[in-house]
Amino acid sequence: MLWRFALYRDALWHTAVIGGLTLALTSSAGLAMALLLNTRVPGAGIYRTLWYLPTVVSLAIIARMWDAFIDPTTGAFDSLLRDILANHR
Repeated sequence: MLWRFALYRDALWHTAVIGGLTLALTSSAGLAMALLLNTRVPGAGIYRTLWYLPTVVSLAIIARMWDAFIDPTTGAFDSLLRDILANHR
C-alpha cells in the first residue's frame, strides 16, 4: 500500500543509501583503527590508552553515581523508599 507513494519510496531509498554508507565508513574506520593499534609503532601504548580512556572513565563515573544513588544513609534511592514507605503506613 505504501509503495504507491513516490515520497515513501524516495525516503526508503535515501534511508538505505545513508545506512549503507554509514555502515561502510564506520566499519572501514574501525578496521583501520584496529590495524593501527595492532601494529608495533612507537607510542602505540599511548594510542591504545587514549582510545580506551573514554570507555573506562565513563564506566567509573557511572559506577560512582550508582554508588552514591544507592548509598544506605544519604542516597536518593533510600530517601525515596523512606518517603514511599512513610506515606504508605
